[in-house]
Amino acid sequence: MTLAHRQLNFNWPDSQSIVFVWLVLFGWHRENDAALLLAGSLTGFVHDALCGQYRSLANGEWPPYAGETLPEGGIGTHIVRAALAAEGITVEFDYLSWKRGLEIAKRGLLVGAILWVPLPEREADFLFSDPIMNTDFVLLYRQNKPLNSVKQVKGFQFGMANGYSYEKMPELTSLVRESGKPSVVVADDESGIKAVIQERIDLFPIDRQVGRWLLSNMPAPNVPVLVNEPPIRVDQLVVLFPRTSARSKWLQERMNAGLANLRASGQLTNWLQEAAHSP
Repeated sequence: MTLAHRQLNFNWPDSQSIVFVWLVLFGWHRENDAALLLAGSLTGFVHDALCGQYRSLANGEWPPYAGETLPEGGIGTHIVRAALAAEGITVEFDYLSWKRGLEIAKRGLLVGAILWVPLPEREADFLFSDPIMNTDFVLLYRQNKPLNSVKQVKGFQFGMANGYSYEKMPELTSLVRESGKPSVVVADDESGIKAVIQERIDLFPIDRQVGRWLLSNMPAPNVPVLVNEPPIRVDQLVVLFPRTSARSKWLQERMNAGLANLRASGQLTNWLQEAAHSP
């Protein structure tokens, strides 16, 4: 076992105390976000040095994959934690808006961000882990307005959830153009499903498991909401590690090794299958 994997036992003050002293002497008087974010970064850095642990990956709310109140934090969170734990690394998660978490991680003030699609334009700022799982984007529709084929969307009203990078999904933007109607923007995935039920929109793109989870936690609609298959797009989800941090390459390697172990043991497949069939 390497030194980086061991619990180090120094008789030093805890990391929060060290950072507090630093802020009093140098940064606290500024009372701005930069000082606070730097404090968080220093806390993690000192904690790393003292305890051999790597804390604070950016996370968000996207059940059943991630959520602060979900069992194990959601299946995506569970896999990331288990993969790193297999390599002797303990992690915690900061639950933020997805956009804010990505930006803070990009600046190196968090050690990474989980459950992101490895788009080419992100490669300049981040190292990508191996894939954790796939996200299958499907179209939801009402039974009383069936979608027989994605080649027959003309006249259908699309809804789009605020915050998604739909412009990175040419398959979807093409379908919206073919519908002949501008899309209706809704607040989030849950609002999108409700808009389908209330007949304010006809089609709503969503990750299959997210849609399934949300529908299972809503009252049953009078008109069933169905899934058009196959998915219009399939993407991989990975962990992003900021290139601004010297430890990112090492963490990427440890994450990939942990994932490889989970795959080889069959545990990763079992967890994903269980999640796919959970209510």
